[in-house]
Amino acid sequence: MKSLSKAYNKGYNATEINDELKQIMSNFKMPQVWKTSLAVDYNLPISFPMTVTLEGIYTNNINGVMLKNYNLKQADATWERFSGNDDRYIYPDDSEIEYTSKNAYVLANSSEGWGATGNISIFAEPVKNLNLITILIVKL
Repeated sequence: MKSLSKAYNKGYNATEINDELKQIMSNFKMPQVWKTSLAVDYNLPISFPMTVTLEGIYTNNINGVMLKNYNLKQADATWERFSGNDDRYIYPDDSEIEYTSKNAYVLANSSEGWGATGNISIFAEPVKNLNLITILIVKL
């Protein structure tokens, strides 16, 4: 139970169940996300109906949720990584992972993380009953 009192003194609300330590930060806040969107339609002045739509969406974590096992062995240079833009570590098989002791899960907030999406849509009817749609989507 010493670990529980140490965890509590560091700002955690801790519970020990099934040989695992589960903790919630004492200043934990419910998740909040900021989302903003803007769209504009423009009818082109041509001989047939044609509309161009520009749309953008921005999302930002204000109080995101993070669950972490603090007793999981930290990745080192011997671990493989995914290739390309996604260079996260590839965790080895369960039999190869060493724990420093029992599991110690902590639920906390994180303000990291954002995303943006934009798209351009073109709707046209060059001849009666022939509807054409073109969409370009960009994600950041």
